[in-house]
Amino acid sequence: MQTPANIVIVLTYLTGLAAAQNPCITSCAGLPDGDYQSCKGCKVFATCWHEKLFDDRPCVGNTLWDDSFKRCELSSATCTPLTCVSNCNGLADGNYESCNGCNVYVTCHAGSIFDNRPCPDGLVFNSETKGCAHTSPLCH
Repeated sequence: MQTPANIVIVLTYLTGLAAAQNPCITSCAGLPDGDYQSCKGCKVFATCWHEKLFDDRPCVGNTLWDDSFKRCELSSATCTPLTCVSNCNGLADGNYESCNGCNVYVTCHAGSIFDNRPCPDGLVFNSETKGCAHTSPLCH
């Protein structure tokens, strides 16, 4: 029987495979104009125009960016939403949901993980706002 930790490892592995085939972008230097997978999540995408980056562009409704189709779809073969983070390999710098509970979060910086960062009393980590809030769609 798989434990939640094993599931997180498998999801992280699969996300890494998709990222290796369709890496997210943080810069448009040298890229042709067009839409790309954002490093800020699966529900957004990035656009390059004359080597200028326009990131965090939202997908409509409950869709996810699929870099193989270059559009938002009901499911994505190139981006797997993370439910929690136990390592920062291949992730953009920023805050993520910790696997250690709702009242703590993870910060990734240059591939290093800083886990168990506490939310103030009464707040939980909200993966959509990337900060502590009164409510969260994934963490209750």
